[in-house]
Amino acid sequence: MKGISSSSYSTNIFGCSIKGPAHKKSGSPCQDAWAGTECLDSRFVIAVADGLGSASHSHEGSYLATKTSVDIAKTYLENEDHINQNKAKSILREAFQKSRQVITDRANEIKVSKSAFNTTLLTAVATSSAVAGAAVGDGGIVVRQKAKNSLLIPREKTEYINETTPVQSNNWENHYRFGYQTDVDAVAVFSDGLDPFVWSLTSKKNV
Repeated sequence: MKGISSSSYSTNIFGCSIKGPAHKKSGSPCQDAWAGTECLDSRFVIAVADGLGSASHSHEGSYLATKTSVDIAKTYLENEDHINQNKAKSILREAFQKSRQVITDRANEIKVSKSAFNTTLLTAVATSSAVAGAAVGDGGIVVRQKAKNSLLIPREKTEYINETTPVQSNNWENHYRFGYQTDVDAVAVFSDGLDPFVWSLTSKKNV
């Protein structure tokens, strides 16, 4: 599980990736990853990925996805004078596409299927005036405005429980969700491991 939260005023970024009891018992690596960085003018980018348990290299997939997504978004945040909704949408789209390519290149390098790296991916970028987020797979992005929590992106819709779409899926674009909101006080990005807690909490606060 992991969670990231940041204030748009003082820009504090924090997060964690914790190996669950089953992984500790089996000696498996933590399949979750997060990355975050502050940019110029209090802008920031944060990403969370949850490697699928059935994929042999999902721990590496989640690491590559978060690192690449943050690196791509950071480059834009530090070189663009103004980032509106359309620009944020373009930045995140490229971040996801590049993450897919990096994972595919790594799979080809070691001669395994790209599905061996299957992972979800959620990324948020923020400026002093707005937060934009995107996701493929489960988990969520929640923003806080004037003491109220709300969803930045829609929850993933699946037919079955424990079913999700990895960012490497050939039809990832059909599952890609984007959101944009101005005047945000804080944002949290989380994997499905925090779903029960977050949805329960936010449902009591107008979500």
